[in-house]
Amino acid sequence: MIPTYSEERHIKKCVESLLAQSFADIEIIVVDNGSRDRTAQVVENLVREHPGKVRLIRLDRNLGPGGGRNIGALHADGEILVFVDADMSFPPDYIRKMVEPIRRGEALMTTHLTEYVANVENPWVKVQGQTVKGSKGGFSTIVRAIRKDFFLKNGGFDPSLHYHDDRTFYYKTGIAPLAVKGAYCYHNNPDTVVEIFRRNFWIGRTFFAVMYHEKGCDSSVSHNPL
Repeated sequence: MIPTYSEERHIKKCVESLLAQSFADIEIIVVDNGSRDRTAQVVENLVREHPGKVRLIRLDRNLGPGGGRNIGALHADGEILVFVDADMSFPPDYIRKMVEPIRRGEALMTTHLTEYVANVENPWVKVQGQTVKGSKGGFSTIVRAIRKDFFLKNGGFDPSLHYHDDRTFYYKTGIAPLAVKGAYCYHNNPDTVVEIFRRNFWIGRTFFAVMYHEKGCDSSVSHNPL
């Protein structure tokens, strides 16, 4: 499940890395949140090249990453949902590592802890000073893979928490995803002024939304379609 918004630079690499997975029984659903660039056209080409493997859902307005993920979940045929970002790419064993603990009944949901910065040579990325991102202590509340029935039963993600929508299952259930040892991905850091501004804008909105949430207030109207 890949929510996108104006990700024409990254989406092809992301999808192609998923098509190359050793766990082949997957469908790739791209939910386009009203992109203003050629993201949808790039994905449409991938749909034609890989019929039955890649699907595109186009929204006429931006529901945020969480809203896009929720829409995609309603259209998914599989029993396990895997949520990734459009500016990520993956080693061939990523999906297998994410879903195996769930298939064995060891966990309801899983996550990875390590992300290598993919575009570290970009000058705007260099000044941010990161080469590896991740959660310390073997704990993260970010959901990457989850049983579909459990996801739907609990109402999906809460888009009102913006940047933290993929953490909202921990808020709802008190259950943290299992951190899978050895699982990692490559993630692009913002590498233009516009992208850095947009990321920081979402982080700022998230900060205030989380504060309202923790005080028991409703910070905004949810666009949750579940």
